[in-house]
Amino acid sequence: MEPNEFHKYAKWCNDNHVTIYPVPVSAVNSGMYKIEVCNKGRKKLGEGTYRDKPLKGEVSIYDKIRQLYRDFYNKNNTD
Repeated sequence: MEPNEFHKYAKWCNDNHVTIYPVPVSAVNSGMYKIEVCNKGRKKLGEGTYRDKPLKGEVSIYDKIRQLYRDFYNKNNTD
């Protein structure tokens, strides 16, 4: 995903009070995260776990967050 493309998705989500961010799985710096979506104050923590430095064939936490911004934009954008 190109930076300007991601910016379009993230800006639309932020303008519509949607934020998506990583949440550490444990207090110890394990590099494992879940993803939380806050939509107009309602928070939902995802079930999947992701690494910040993925093993071969895995999706990184940041790639997954970018995908979710895109998916949320495509599902809800009415422009």
